[in-house]
Amino acid sequence: MLSRLNLDWSCILERAQSHMSLLEPFIAFRGVLLQILNCRCCTAEHLLESASTLRKGSRYSQAAAALHEFKFLCNGMGEGCSHLYFLGRLEEAKLLRAQGQHEMAINLAKYISQHCQLNGEVADVYRLIGKWLAETRSSNSRTILEKYLKHAVTLAEDHKATDKKSTIRRSQMHFHLAHYADGLFRSYDERLNSNEWQAAMRLRKHKTKELEALIRRLKSSPKVEKTDYSVKIQELQKQLAMDKEEAEKLQEDTDNFLSTALRGYKRCLVIGDKYDLRVVFQLVSLWFSLSSRQIVVNAMLSTIKEVQSCKFIPLVYQIASRLSSPKDGQGPHNFQFALVSLVKKMAIDHPYHTIFQLLALANGDRIKDKQRSRNSFVVDMDKKIAAENLLKELSSYHGAVIGQMKQMVEIYIKLAELETRKEDTNRKVNLPREIRCVRQLELVPVVTSNFPVDYSCQYHEGSFPHFKGLAESAMVMNGINAPKKVECLGSDGHKYRQLAKSGNDDLRQDAVMEQFFGLVNIFLQNHRDTWKRRLRIRTYKVIPFTPSAGVIEWVNGHVPLGEYLIGRSGILNSVQSSSSTFGIL
Repeated sequence: MLSRLNLDWSCILERAQSHMSLLEPFIAFRGVLLQILNCRCCTAEHLLESASTLRKGSRYSQAAAALHEFKFLCNGMGEGCSHLYFLGRLEEAKLLRAQGQHEMAINLAKYISQHCQLNGEVADVYRLIGKWLAETRSSNSRTILEKYLKHAVTLAEDHKATDKKSTIRRSQMHFHLAHYADGLFRSYDERLNSNEWQAAMRLRKHKTKELEALIRRLKSSPKVEKTDYSVKIQELQKQLAMDKEEAEKLQEDTDNFLSTALRGYKRCLVIGDKYDLRVVFQLVSLWFSLSSRQIVVNAMLSTIKEVQSCKFIPLVYQIASRLSSPKDGQGPHNFQFALVSLVKKMAIDHPYHTIFQLLALANGDRIKDKQRSRNSFVVDMDKKIAAENLLKELSSYHGAVIGQMKQMVEIYIKLAELETRKEDTNRKVNLPREIRCVRQLELVPVVTSNFPVDYSCQYHEGSFPHFKGLAESAMVMNGINAPKKVECLGSDGHKYRQLAKSGNDDLRQDAVMEQFFGLVNIFLQNHRDTWKRRLRIRTYKVIPFTPSAGVIEWVNGHVPLGEYLIGRSGILNSVQSSSSTFGIL
């Protein structure tokens, strides 16, 4: 009966923990029920869990009351409850920290780490101490790193449990260590590149030249003056030795912090997925900004081999857009080699989420002859050639898929660039036969459909709606470039409305912004207050095929901006009184 009750309670807690006003009556009811059942151990566990939940919901007074009752109950249960009691003391430290009593929280956590046997939880105690000391800057950075954060990682790795909770804890240890080391690296690196440090280096060079001059004078000076020169030389040598030692120590610490951050981020990705989004962005940021440093490139090559490629999918367009051919004369372990390796692995594992970006790069120089502002589109031929070469390599893995994707891309480009007359605006026009005749591309998904990334990399038949062709006609929309609204037929029976567009706008930038809005939605979903208010940004698919042409998902139920501002009648009047017709989508 108790196991069934605990299972039901876990479901309630998971669903209602973001709504504390709804959850508080359940917490009180469950506490009374366990007291009636006279289950003291379960009651103690419930009080500890309730204190943690109430603290996270900023109900500090209720959390403190639950902890007080918990300690009173544990004192009456004897030695058998010592482990649970010290977990309660740890929760008390977290509550003190949440209430702003930082020093008391840190001192209590230190006491727990020195006097309590918490088995697997002791690593979490050291992690918390290191994290709190770092946030309050109340201890030396080396002490925080070596004595607490690294020690927490060691303790977590020594604890060989494989359950989900232990896996999350290990991932958490590595993340906090890597994040702190990353921050130290950036501060040290900023110091090495500061104007003050560069001035100190110039002064050091000046001292070196002065020392050389003094040595020359010493050799050619009379015996009476040699003593004075010797004293000055010894003083300068001592200063230069101290300056050199300081510079070497600073550079060594910078390299060690960077190495620790890279190892920690990699382990965090390998162990679990709790911090994937933050870690991938931090890791790729280091990789792109320090692409000339061999330690970073080697770390990325190692990460690419051991980490699932799907974890890099949120950054696929940014990663692919940096693709270019490896430079001559460089070894195999350079930045471009690592970049190509990652893009290739993603394309092999997840072709439907990656290859469209490669096709867009391969079409980087494809701009129609009559295109306005043709010269405004910058063509990077290195990226184009690299994408073409990579697509040739991928043909041995997904030759049939790439062939059908190219066929479909060609259809959309022709549709986007289809010439229309001025009088066709807001009318349906029949599509050319060469566009209508392409049917049943069963290996290609509808480009504007949403289907999730498969972590097993197994995209079986039916796992996505495939392309069955376009409708017989398209609507020519208002706009300078006359975009075409078309319906794509999917194998799932749905008709997907799309906008084929070709013009002066670079849809690749729009695609990146939609990715950014998607990430913002993830952050809004994970934050308690924004989740309760159901805040989110409405996103839509943008798939570029050339610098100027691509497909945009049609958003149903939208209101044009002009109509929202001045009303539909105002738009009609302005259109009738204008010599040129325009529209706002």
